[in-house]
Amino acid sequence: MKIRHAWNSFAPITERVAKTVALVAFALVALLRAANVSAEPLAEISGQSGSGVIADVTYGWSFSTGDLPIHVTELGIYDRFEDGLADSHEVGLWRVSDSALLTSTIVPASTAAPLIDGVRYAATTPVTLDPNADYVLGAYYPTSSDTMWTEATVTMNLDATFGTAKGSLAGNGFVLPTFGLNPTFAEGFFGPNLIGTAVPEPSTLALGGLGAIGLAGAWIRTRRTAHFRRSSKG
Repeated sequence: MKIRHAWNSFAPITERVAKTVALVAFALVALLRAANVSAEPLAEISGQSGSGVIADVTYGWSFSTGDLPIHVTELGIYDRFEDGLADSHEVGLWRVSDSALLTSTIVPASTAAPLIDGVRYAATTPVTLDPNADYVLGAYYPTSSDTMWTEATVTMNLDATFGTAKGSLAGNGFVLPTFGLNPTFAEGFFGPNLIGTAVPEPSTLALGGLGAIGLAGAWIRTRRTAHFRRSSKG
């Protein structure tokens, strides 16, 4: 009779188990979403001055990622007076190790692209950058109508580190800028920028999820054992 009573009273436990599983699932979803809520510009620029450019040159700068991958979704270019770009500009992101162009986009002329902190951005094919690797951002200037930031103070976000200013030879179009430039501009030619998110490694998310499930399982076992003991005594 006591055993039957214990089994008949098992329903409240199954209800609590269902609630616990739901809470664990909610926690896992929140953990996964947390990797995508902090998109921000890679570089924040201050104390800058405007500089003219040579036509038909790709200008940019190098950077290194830290211990976290960076998920890139937008590329942009500086609009000095925030009144619209004179030209459309192709902006790209290259990996240094093999000179591969990972993603690129066209930022349209005028005010068509949204403006964030002086930079107009356009969506690009998303790409995730490896941790502890070197990359170059470059923007192509078909004419000298638009300018860029020089001699600026840069604050890097997304666990990345600034490298140096880069440029290409004139007349080669949109290419990887590989040449270091005048030391006066060592702080970088900040025409291009990007928006991205520093994301945890999948293994980190998996470990967090397994930990949550393990804790929930231990709690369920403890509650079930205590319930059966009380039912048997009754």
